[in-house]
Amino acid sequence: MTEATGRRAEDVVLDYLKEQAKQQNPVPFQFEDIAQITGFSVSTVYRAVHSLEKQGYIRVEKTAYKKRPNIWVFDEQETQSQWTKELDEIILTAQRLSDLVEKMRGTLRSLMNENAYLKQAIEDKDREIDEIKTKLSTLREIL
Repeated sequence: MTEATGRRAEDVVLDYLKEQAKQQNPVPFQFEDIAQITGFSVSTVYRAVHSLEKQGYIRVEKTAYKKRPNIWVFDEQETQSQWTKELDEIILTAQRLSDLVEKMRGTLRSLMNENAYLKQAIEDKDREIDEIKTKLSTLREIL
């Protein structure tokens, strides 16, 4: 994915989008147009756009993706801010999940203790029933 000058498609596409964003952001974008301008194939430009979006340099408005998408271009400071925000959200989600796991462990321990208590209570009642049966059979013999 490099052109004759040796530059990567992502770099060329990002430079083009940054230049266009100076005039209008979001940038109306057609894959065929940029392919013609840069000399890359349409599929290479398409992959470059997806790669840049994954890296956080741009955001493609998904509703118009197939025809003529608008692409929001972020500068490096916005990109870092976006990654920091996403990282903070991930950390917060991980903390919530950790708290939930601890709560579930506590609930499981409580259920296991309750299960052991109920098991013991059932065994005690079984013994009482056996004793009553024995007494009843003794009474029957006497009568």
